[in-house]
Amino acid sequence: MNRTTLNWTLAGLGACALLFLPASAVAQVPPEGDVVAERGFAAPGLYIPNAHQPLSRLPADLVLRLQPQLDALGVGGNLGLYDLRAGRWGGLVAATPLVPGAGVGNNLAWAALGQPAPVGDAAYQDAVWQAFRTYLQAHQAQLGIDTAELGSPSVGSYENGRLVHVSAGRVVNGVPVRSSMVSGTLNSGNLVLFGTRNWGTIDVATTPALSADQAQSIVAAHLAGFTITGWRKAQLVLVPTASGDASPANEGQGYDYRLAWAVGPQVQGSLGGWEGLVDAHSGELLSFSDTNQYLEHKKVICVIFSVSNDG
Repeated sequence: MNRTTLNWTLAGLGACALLFLPASAVAQVPPEGDVVAERGFAAPGLYIPNAHQPLSRLPADLVLRLQPQLDALGVGGNLGLYDLRAGRWGGLVAATPLVPGAGVGNNLAWAALGQPAPVGDAAYQDAVWQAFRTYLQAHQAQLGIDTAELGSPSVGSYENGRLVHVSAGRVVNGVPVRSSMVSGTLNSGNLVLFGTRNWGTIDVATTPALSADQAQSIVAAHLAGFTITGWRKAQLVLVPTASGDASPANEGQGYDYRLAWAVGPQVQGSLGGWEGLVDAHSGELLSFSDTNQYLEHKKVICVIFSVSNDG
């Protein structure tokens, strides 16, 4: 590769891909006239607006504090997006060698990393994941990611391993955190994109005050007038919510996390995959929604990327 090409714009670049969902998660036609849908709702705060900002949009005193972090990460000052809610970096464009490859400035060798060259795609993916995890651990002071909270990784490699995408959800004390993840993209052995989602400080107790049966009773009361024929297995989850505004004055305090029971009633006469989220401490019903994903036609979904980097 001759040189790194960066394109960093606030508007972003559009990359479109066909969305294919597993058959088990898709009903081909949304059910019409499902009266259970009238009971659907979500508590305020469950929708969390994006608060990632470049340094150019932050106050000077905050920039002075954050610039050394970017320097330590080897990232240019205009190539970081800061999550004001989390008080952590939400997106970075880098060119950091993680595994041997043809990326710019990549002089790594497998022997120097203390391991033989991986044989096969699965072994290569595992090596990339371990390298990414090591990167997170080495830069915990700058990134604020505790590797002990990483869930099982998802790793995909493309073009004979030239492009690799890794991601992992967050798990705290054995409880998965919904809609919270860390991800990285490698090009030719170099980490070129890093991102987080809803990764703030969690200080809620993860031992529930309510039982799963009590949570089911709360959802059953919400469905008074309907017949519940069964329940899916209840699960404890941590649910991020917005807390205050996404401003420098609220830096690092913009997420609140609720320990909740996710309980799934099967309602007679309804095809919906209903789920109630019940606060496992207070008993508040946080949401009631249909978790099925309905697809009437193949649709092209455009995902907006803020940056591109060829490594």
